[in-house]
Amino acid sequence: MLNILMQLYTHGSQKNVFTKEQLQDWKQKFQLNTITKTSNGDNCWGIDKKCLSYAWLKKTIMPIFSEYFNKDLKLIFGSYIDCFETFPIHTDIKDLPEGATGNCYVSILIPHSIDNEKNNFSKVSTEFFDKDRQITDWVNWEENSFIWWESQLNHKSSDFKKQGIVSKQYFIFHTYV
Repeated sequence: MLNILMQLYTHGSQKNVFTKEQLQDWKQKFQLNTITKTSNGDNCWGIDKKCLSYAWLKKTIMPIFSEYFNKDLKLIFGSYIDCFETFPIHTDIKDLPEGATGNCYVSILIPHSIDNEKNNFSKVSTEFFDKDRQITDWVNWEENSFIWWESQLNHKSSDFKKQGIVSKQYFIFHTYV
């Protein structure tokens, strides 16, 4: 269904896809990996082709996304991030895995928690911008759901600090076809 919608839209969301237990299990699996830092200095547990957890992610998570997007969807990398800082407007054009060919496709964000709690999701959103960096739309975070956007789309987080939120935790997956 989303594959058809992607012909019309550059971003969107899908509600009630996951369970709390499922996402908690994924968080635990991601956190078995080495902590790295985002460009903003936040803790990040990533999985890419060189990671021992890569096969698990491809077997467990990627088939879920393939139901909504292109069946040939491939993973550049996925991360679980404990975010305290907002990212500036950016795109998600990433280097493909070594030896891979194709094009960046979509980024998929799964909200996990707000201030490490399962409430206040609606106080956070992902904002989208045109080529002149003027806001065009936003999608509020929802528990057990995901937000997606075309990789080349300008986007950023809402200013969650203005909402009294200290941190947000989420999964992000960068893909290609």
